[in-house]
Parts: sequence; C-alpha cells; structure tokens
Amino acid sequence: APGDAAREWAVGVDRIRAQLARKEWTSVAGSDTAHLSGFAAGDTLELAREVVTRGDGGRDAARYYFQGAQLRYYEMEGERAENAGTRQKVRLVLAFDERGAIAQSSYLVDGGIAPLDPATVRAVVARATEVARQWATAPATASPR
Repeated sequence: APGDAAREWAVGVDRIRAQLARKEWTSVAGSDTAHLSGFAAGDTLELAREVVTRGDGGRDAARYYFQGAQLRYYEMEGERAENAGTRQKVRLVLAFDERGAIAQSSYLVDGGIAPLDPATVRAVVARATEVARQWATAPATASPR
C-alpha cells in the first residue's frame, strides 16, 4: 500500500521510544487543554503524543511521527460532541511520503468511512508544525518514560 513506508517509520520509532529523550508540556487554547509528550533523538523530534480535552467534553488522543522536520505519519482517535448532545467516535490516519504529500489516508466516523476534507489535512499539518515548535521551546522535563 502507498502508506507502508510511513507506517513502517512510525513502528520503528515506537520500537525505540524507550531510548529517546522525553519532554512533557501543556498547551491551552480557549477551553481546550492539550497534554503533550515529545520523544527525541538528540535535537530531532521523532514522536509527539497529544491528548486534548475539549471544553465541550470531547477528547482526542493523537500521535505525530516526524522524520527530520517532515511529518510522516499521524493517527488520532477521539470523541466529538454533536449538535444534539450526542457523541461521535472519530479515527483519522494520515501517511505522508518523503515530500510531504499524502500517501494514504483513512477517516472513520462511528466506524464508517467518511469523506476527508482537505482542510482537515491542512489543519493536522499546521498542528504538527505547532507541536514541533512547542517542543523546541518547552523547558526540559525529568519524567519517566
């Protein structure tokens, strides 16, 4: 499949995660709070994990896998509040090639395939850039892996 190389990259990072330096920080935007952990080899961010608690009660857990400065793989599972007070379960997976183009994607809402809006992909890439920036500027933390 087109996204296999990106997926393999993510699996490789997960295998060495215990050997990577870990940094934790919190980010607040409006009523949303994000708790983040970055895992790096030297000064190169390899993985960022993010758990966002939304003001409406929704919650997302995401992983951003980087190869150098390039986002290579992204996966998110979350719960969204709907207008009628119901909740939707969402899962988004994006695999990128070496140039940053989408190699493969999967977007599920309540277990069914849903159309993926290009604006969603742009938002993920923008958030990945912001997460990497925050990681670079967050103070070092001494925490268990």
